[in-house]
Parts: sequence; structure tokens; C-alpha cells
Amino acid sequence: MRFLAIVLIVFHHSTTVFWCWPPSVVTSMGLPQPIMALSNVAKLYGLGIFTYISGFLLARSKAEILSLPFIWHKFKKIMLPCIIAAIIYRLFFMEYACGDAINGTHLWYLPMIFIFYLLLPIIRFKNPLKMMICASLFYVICFFLHKLTLFRTFGECTNYIGYFMAGTLSFRFLTNKQLNLNAIAIIILLIFTFSWRNLTGAIGTTVCIFGIYSILRNFHTSSVLFHTKIAITLKKMVFLISEKSFHIYIIHQFVINLLLMFIPMDIPRFRPILFLLCFTFSIAFPLIFSFMYDYIRRGLSSISTSLRKRIF
Repeated sequence: MRFLAIVLIVFHHSTTVFWCWPPSVVTSMGLPQPIMALSNVAKLYGLGIFTYISGFLLARSKAEILSLPFIWHKFKKIMLPCIIAAIIYRLFFMEYACGDAINGTHLWYLPMIFIFYLLLPIIRFKNPLKMMICASLFYVICFFLHKLTLFRTFGECTNYIGYFMAGTLSFRFLTNKQLNLNAIAIIILLIFTFSWRNLTGAIGTTVCIFGIYSILRNFHTSSVLFHTKIAITLKKMVFLISEKSFHIYIIHQFVINLLLMFIPMDIPRFRPILFLLCFTFSIAFPLIFSFMYDYIRRGLSSISTSLRKRIF
């Protein structure tokens, strides 16, 4: 599912180059209305699926309390790359931001996910009513914080909390066979409460995830084609992109910005080729960077280990 999410997000950003974002000469070119509509759907489902998966994985994790090690782990994993990327944006790409380096770029999503992970104590409530009350309070706090600070992340928290809660509650449905009617009613009310600003999107994302999962699961177990060499290669590619989806999300917009800087993209008849360049490079370059990073990190780790052995 992460593969589908990151592909939809990269598709969305590869098309917005031509009609709304990032700010550049190319944005004046425009796109056919159906492509623009498809791009907005890709954004809705891409970010929705990512948020849903985050909620599901948090509910499935073994963490029970909001401890300092848990917070530090999530900060290193999510916020540290966000801060580094924001500094790079500030130094080299501010002309492609609609505001500051986080609010005005794709990086706004990372602080939101970090904030959602801090809801762990609420997720662990066994009583759905307590969960609903506390999560509703969180919604109200984010709403007013957005009005007071105009920080986009707080506003987006109110947009995407429904997806996150749907993910956590889906895990409960899959693992708890003893849910009574009162608990189910409260959970449904909870999802409706948090999704009132985008109820269709939240429900559609949930149905989409379960539908695709069921289709792939049945196809995997019943289809002979799924075990051919081509299918196996495609499975490896899908797994690779899924595994590196976080790196792709952070880096892909920098790739698009570099293409805008160095390639004359304001030629209307070359629009399909330019889109393919943005889409392909936005996935390929982050993968290459991720491999290089992993290779260097492993090399440094082995050198450090050998030096410690020599010293001690």
C-alpha cells in the first residue's frame, strides 16, 4: 500500500508543476481539466493511505506508553530528516516554496505525522468513548492552534486525523472479535466526527485500502501469473519502492525543483515528456541516493567497529 501511496503523491507533484505548484514559469502552462482533477484525487488518496497506514502501524506496535525513548525514536526518524530538508530548502530552493520551508513545501506532512504519533496514549484506551472524547479534544486544540498561529500542520491535523484514526480502529476490528454494538457505534461516530470536513475521502480511502488488499491477496494465492519471472521482478520493484517510500517522499520534490532549474520545461508540446521526466526521476534519484546513503553508512559502521576492536 505504501507503493501505491508514494506513486500517487509523486504523480500529483509531477502534474502540479504545470498548473499550480511549485511557483515557476512552468505553472502558467496549465493542464487539461481531467488531468488536474485526477491529480487532486491522487493527492487525496496518496496522503490518505500514508496516514491510514501510520495509524494502523502505531496501533500494531508494541509501544504502550509515551516514553522519552519512543518520542526520541520518532523524532530522529521523522523530524530530523524534515529539519535537514527544510534547511536545504531555505538555502537553495526558497523560490520554489509558497511560504516558509515547511509550511510552503511538501515537508508540512512530516510534523503532522509526528504529532499523530504522540497520540499513543489515546490509541491505547480500551474504552472507545474515552478515545473519542480525547481525540475530539485534540481536534479542537489543533483547530484553534491553526487559527492562532496559521501554521499549516495544525490545520492539516484536522483534515487527516480521520484517516489516522480509521487506521488505528481498523487494527482493532481485525484483532478484536469481541467488539459489542455500543463500541462499534462509538467507533463509527468517531470516524464520522473526525472526517466531517472530508468524509467521502476518509471512507473512500478505507474502502480503497481493503479492496486493493483483498484483490492482491486473492490474486497472489490463486494466479499462476503472479509467480512468473516478470511478476517476481515487479514484486521486488514494488517492495523496494515501498521500503524506500519515506526517502522518496522527502527527496522527490528537490528532484522536481532541480529539473525546473536546469531544463527548459516551458514548451507546451513537450508536456507529456516533461511529466514523464519529473515522475521517473522523482522516484529513481531518491532510490539511488538511498542506496548510496546505506552503502556509506554500512562502510562507516564497519570502520568504526574495526577501530574499536583495535583499540580495546
